[in-house]
Formats: sequence, C-alpha cells, structure tokens
Amino acid sequence: MSLAESFADFEVATRQAFSQTEHALTSRLAELSGRLAKELERRERAQTEIWNQLGRRLRMAETSEEWKSILEEGGGAFAERVALFFADEVMDAPAFATAVESRDTVITMRSAGELTEEIAERLGEALSPRCYLFPVLRGDTVCAVLYAEDKAKPPREALELLAMLARDTMPVPPVEEAPPEEAEPAPAPVLIQIAPVAKSYEQQVQETKAKNFARREVARLILYEQASVETGRQNASLYVQLKEPIDSGRERYRQEFLQGAPSLTDYLHEELVRTLANNDPSKLGSEYPGALR
Repeated sequence: MSLAESFADFEVATRQAFSQTEHALTSRLAELSGRLAKELERRERAQTEIWNQLGRRLRMAETSEEWKSILEEGGGAFAERVALFFADEVMDAPAFATAVESRDTVITMRSAGELTEEIAERLGEALSPRCYLFPVLRGDTVCAVLYAEDKAKPPREALELLAMLARDTMPVPPVEEAPPEEAEPAPAPVLIQIAPVAKSYEQQVQETKAKNFARREVARLILYEQASVETGRQNASLYVQLKEPIDSGRERYRQEFLQGAPSLTDYLHEELVRTLANNDPSKLGSEYPGALR
C-alpha cells in the first residue's frame, strides 16, 4: 500500500471517529438540555406554588399581627433580618417617612439619624451599613413598611415582589357598632330610589379569582423578566419588551374570565398599570392595546 493510500485510509478513519464522537456528544447534550429544561420547569412551578401559598396565607390572616408575622416569615427567606413596621409607627423616622410618602423602595444608611434611635435599638446591632425599606400598600395608601437588612446585598426584586403580593391583604379591624339611638319620628315620605343591585356570591368569587390571577401574572413578569422590566420602565416600552408574556396573560384572562362575564373589569390591565408601570400608563408604551373589552 502506498503512502498516499495509507494517508487516505487514516483520513477516512479519523473522519468516522470524529463523526461518531460528534454524534455521541450531540445526543448527550440533547439529553442534558432536556433534563435541564424539566428541572427549571419543576423549580419554577415550585417557586410559583410557594408564592401562591404565601399570598393565600396573607389574604386569610385574621389580625394585623398575624399578617405581620406571615410577612416577616416570608421575607426571612431573602434577608438575614426582616421586620415589618406599620406606617403610623414610623412617620418620625426620615427614611420610613420617605418610603411612605413616595410609595417606592428606599435604600438608606442604617443609622439612628435615618431610622430614629428607638427603631435602631429595636432592630439591634447593624448587619450592614445599608438597609432597604419596601412600602406595602392598601389601596393607594402605604399601610406598612417592610424593613430588610443583610450582610450581603439582599435580593431587592424578590422583596419588592413580596411587598406587592401583600398589597390590599392587610386585615381591616372590625368596625365597632354604635350604641342604639332613641327612635325618631318617621321622616316624611320621599321619592323611591332604586339601589344598585348587590353582587352575587358567585360574582364576588369570580372577581377575587380575577384579581388574584392579575397579581400572579404581574408578579411572574417582575420576578422572571427583571432585565426587560427595568429597560421597559426606563424607556417607556414595557409592552414592547414584554409583548409575548403580556399577550399570553391577556389571552388567558380573556378566556378564563371575560368569556363568561363580558362586563367583568379588566383587573389584569389595572395591575399592569398600577404595579408593572408604577401607576404611569405611559411606561407601557404607545403600542400597548389597552384594557380588554
């Protein structure tokens, strides 16, 4: 066999070996990619279920102290020190007052000047020079502020999501009934006024489900699309940045809630404006189609 023929045989054998190796590596990579995708999906489902359970616990809390305990427990998963302060307790502290008035996250120095000596003493020895304050809203008013502090930088997005999840869940104290008054003379007859029809129990349940759906959808966007959310808020292009997940959520909202109740409010649209766009509809961008009809 000539040298040329030997070299040709070697080249063929080498190419076959490379081809077999490439095929084996490709198959192995495909297998590992499939496993990774399933594991990521499993973890996402697990995380979503954790958030759902936490949200249910917050909504079912019967007292403000129980609600506070649940929030502090939830925040403890993300920061070494977490404490919840009701708004009326901390208005003398400059940093807390800023969080209440701005309704936005505040990062401040962990000092008595910013927190007051009483609050600093209550929190104990500082773990870090900085601390984070996350306002929790009830309606359009801050009802409490979640304090977080950690030796390392705590995950701000997760704690903001926790504060958002707690929105409108703080128990309202029962109204004390006024003592009975003496009977008064019957008033003169007046024109009959037709009162608005009260919502049925089924309608109230459906509204609650729709609101919870909207909160979960926006929470997922903030948690899993952090970079796009930040860019969209800065450039007033949230819809363009998040078009696929927003459109997917809108379609599911339409199918699950509006097909059976066309007059139901588009709570997903309201949550997108209020929470995703920080109450500034322009941040969604001109391409955003608006509320579902």
